[in-house]
Amino acid sequence: MTSAISEQQFASGFLHLLHTNTPVFSATHTTSQSRGPVTLTKMPAPKRKRTDAGLGSSADAAAAAGPKRTFAKLTLKSIKAPKFTHTYAPLAVDAQYTVLDLKQRAIDENLVPAGSELRFLLKGKVLKDSGLVADLGDEGAELMITVLVTAGAATTSPVSTPAEEEKKEAISLTVDEPVWAQIGQVLDNAYGSEKAAKVLEKLKASYQA
Repeated sequence: MTSAISEQQFASGFLHLLHTNTPVFSATHTTSQSRGPVTLTKMPAPKRKRTDAGLGSSADAAAAAGPKRTFAKLTLKSIKAPKFTHTYAPLAVDAQYTVLDLKQRAIDENLVPAGSELRFLLKGKVLKDSGLVADLGDEGAELMITVLVTAGAATTSPVSTPAEEEKKEAISLTVDEPVWAQIGQVLDNAYGSEKAAKVLEKLKASYQA
């Protein structure tokens, strides 16, 4: 019994030496609530990793724009008037470049008259204005786009006034002397010279009235 108590005292003394600066509480010890709640130390926020593209909105914008696509050759060819063939070699476009943008470029470069309406066809299929040029072919492809040019709104001819219409009609109905001579011959053969002359005079008078 004495040996057991001595070992226990030795163990307690050894532990006491190890934890000299640590307060020892009894099994029935309670902590006063007046000291406030126990809180954990706030850990610092982790640092953001630097990407290869860089930091900030410029990198986000570059990612949103998408990769560029470069065609080895893109040719616009009109087979009807006004006929033209224009080749871009190479042509690099971004992911947001539309068919409408390409049409506007053709107009800006005076390939077609101002005010013209354009239709683009690829392999016989009409391309929508909202379609993306980057989707028309693979990287390094050669494209041939057929262009149909339609003139803009036609100019309306000036409307003639009633007076001008009457003038045109009067001019178109004018009977020259050679014509009257032919009519006189027909009357002469039918009624004789004396009567034909009277009938011809009446015809002239009634026509010119």
